[in-house]
Amino acid sequence: MVSHGAFDYGGASMAEKQSSRKAALRKKVWDALEENDAVLFPRPCHGRIPNCAGSAVACGHLLQLPALRDASVVKVHPSIGAAALRTALVMAKKTVLVPPYPGADFLYLLLHHSLAPSASALQRAGDKREYMKWARPLQLLEIPRVDVVVVATCVVASNGVRLGKGKGYGEVEWGILTELGAVDESVPVYTLCHDLQVVRSEDLPADMMESHDLPVDAFATPSGVTKCEAKAMPRKPFGVRWDLVGADLEHDIGALRELRGLDPQALAAHRAAARRFSAPIADQTAEEWQALTDACVSLFAAEEAKWSDGGPSGKSKSKGKGYGKARGKLAQLSAQAESMSAQAEAEAAQEAALQAAQIIQQHQELLPATLQMRPLDEGPREVREEDSAERCRIDETATVAVKERAARRQADSNPNQPSEEERQARAEHLRRQREALMEKKKREREEELSRYSALGGTAVRAAERACAGQPALPVDEAGRKLADELRGNPVQETPQANAEEAAMAMRRAGQLGVLCQSTVP
Repeated sequence: MVSHGAFDYGGASMAEKQSSRKAALRKKVWDALEENDAVLFPRPCHGRIPNCAGSAVACGHLLQLPALRDASVVKVHPSIGAAALRTALVMAKKTVLVPPYPGADFLYLLLHHSLAPSASALQRAGDKREYMKWARPLQLLEIPRVDVVVVATCVVASNGVRLGKGKGYGEVEWGILTELGAVDESVPVYTLCHDLQVVRSEDLPADMMESHDLPVDAFATPSGVTKCEAKAMPRKPFGVRWDLVGADLEHDIGALRELRGLDPQALAAHRAAARRFSAPIADQTAEEWQALTDACVSLFAAEEAKWSDGGPSGKSKSKGKGYGKARGKLAQLSAQAESMSAQAEAEAAQEAALQAAQIIQQHQELLPATLQMRPLDEGPREVREEDSAERCRIDETATVAVKERAARRQADSNPNQPSEEERQARAEHLRRQREALMEKKKREREEELSRYSALGGTAVRAAERACAGQPALPVDEAGRKLADELRGNPVQETPQANAEEAAMAMRRAGQLGVLCQSTVP
């Protein structure tokens, strides 16, 4: 535990004093971690959540808390020091929610046993370099009820007061989760840290916390687990302090934009209906849980030892052997978990089938005789034949209905094919066009007959004699054609012998027209 002396802030305002005290505490802890060589990559640890030596051991201590062992959904911060914790939870088939990189438009990535593409990926499921390949982005309204929240920490005290790195990510996430109904005051909040990050409650009193700051119920270090004093702990906040959300924070946590756009009534209804995921978790005994957590801790502790030895390659043979042994133990536990999962799924499927059979048996009398299930050799032959005919009729009806639906779908999907209404409209249009054409031709015939009547020539008299059935008089060519047409005789064109005869015929027709005009009174 780091001890701090009194700080003199002069005549600054209360908010400035609080901010200065927090900054001084963070710097004091970061300096202590660096001076004692208690941090791993990346260094220096100033301005970030420290990746401390012994983080894997601290994860092992935290995993012994009953709330984590019994949890179904756990939210864990993405820092390197929590990799062993995330891996153990995923290996135990729990749903793990992890924030993505700053700037994403969703709040969490979902990690689950079923998403890991291979056994080797499952053994390192909590490593950011691994889970970023296959974790599923979770939409805001998909977030389920969370059983435990694990936040990042720079400084913490036994009174539950903690300080992050100062950006407020953990508080904003908690606020969003409360808005969604995913967490409330009863949800435990834990954190992981080094012993050098723990300060006295006098140095981190409750009055240093603001209304949006999130306290913790317990914290784990390489030395063990410390449960915070319930009476001294501040209340957990509710909602998002929008007055403190700036442009940078809204960019880093893109889910804030989506939350801001939700209808308040719809959000309240979603909060009231929030429920847990139905995904099953591994039903493990205390011994199996202990073995799983020990293997994860050993694996990541051996990796920490390689980092502390000068780099990721490592030079210590004994440490390398420990790393390989941990990997082998974890692989064995992974295979055992897969076998238990397959057996459990088979048993569940068999149980579901038996329940379905019992339900069908209980409701047989409620079904029509043609739909009741019976062996093929049960009942007289006539009943079986009647059932067969009824099934055939039902099948035919269903086939016709399917074809009709397919035809309708095809007609709907083909915009070039006319509908029934369009076909009827086209037929009606053609009928009207045909009637109009016939009316036009009739008018033209009547007009032609009127012109000949007005002329009063030989052709008209020939036409009148033809209508009266009298013998035809010598008439000109136009009168003969009109008479033949009125009698219903086919009109035949008289071919011209040559151009000279055609010209003479035209001159005679012109003279006849002049003569007819002169005879009109």
